[in-house]
Amino acid sequence: MRDLALPPEAIERTEAVDRSILNNGGTVEYTERWIIDGQRRHILTIKAPMSDPEGQRTHVVTFGVDVSAERRLLDEIESTRALLQSVLDVVPVSITLKGQDLRFRLVNRMHEQWLGLPEGTAVGQTVHELFPLEPWCDTIAEQDRQFLAGESNGATTELDIAPSPSEARSVQVRRT
Repeated sequence: MRDLALPPEAIERTEAVDRSILNNGGTVEYTERWIIDGQRRHILTIKAPMSDPEGQRTHVVTFGVDVSAERRLLDEIESTRALLQSVLDVVPVSITLKGQDLRFRLVNRMHEQWLGLPEGTAVGQTVHELFPLEPWCDTIAEQDRQFLAGESNGATTELDIAPSPSEARSVQVRRT
């Protein structure tokens, strides 16, 4: 027999969810940490009502799946991402990674400072979303599209950009 230790508040919470499903219907999904056989486990629980032939909710069907391995993998991925970000942030040049949709996926601190952006604002955005009125955005986006489509070799190009009215500068952009 497995040793399953649930605190009283977890049992009360489970019973309250079951009562709510029986009274109101609907499906509920949540993840909890349980101690099973002395080990902390992450359990994904899905609960749904079951009705009799007259349509009255009579039971709560519960599915529980141990997602501990997936949770550990996600934690490891996040830790690795944070380490990579830390390494990139100490490099004294601007570094970015864009996806096929031309949205920034990864941006180092130097790039954000250089563009005058608060930390964390560039990821998930396009240059047009960050600087909607700047004509140099069209050039950058078009060169990115050509590079991603294999129509350009990623040679260094020089652009005049102005992240703010007082900071116009000439920059070299290299796509690799």
